[in-house]
Amino acid sequence: MSRRRKSVIDDFYAIDRAFEETFEHAMWDISRGRLEPLAYLTESEDKITVSVDLPFVKKNDITLNLTEDTLEIDANLRRCLRFEKWGTIQRRCEFKSFYRVIRLPSKVVTEEAKARFEGGILTIELPKRTKQYRIEIE
Repeated sequence: MSRRRKSVIDDFYAIDRAFEETFEHAMWDISRGRLEPLAYLTESEDKITVSVDLPFVKKNDITLNLTEDTLEIDANLRRCLRFEKWGTIQRRCEFKSFYRVIRLPSKVVTEEAKARFEGGILTIELPKRTKQYRIEIE
């Protein structure tokens, strides 16, 4: 009985298939040419901070839409990114923008939001809406 030894190339193909199956629909929308940017959300007692990685984007090409509980990010790329895959299935994808909607963990004060864009990183500070009321003492 002989056993076929697994090659390193077989391992690479397995990793490639697993990556494709996991991220095929989660990180990009091929039909619209959109990529989902990486985002990191932190929450403190009084604010929510969202950091978004937007390489190949200019500040003027970013559109932010904010509601009390969602943040929508739309950013056009300076140049199209192309992805070509050769193998059993030939694909060619072209991406023109980043797009992501982030559901916020708490309600925020939309009028007091601040955004800064430096070195391809967009940082948005969102003050939380509090239900505290100051009571005047007579």
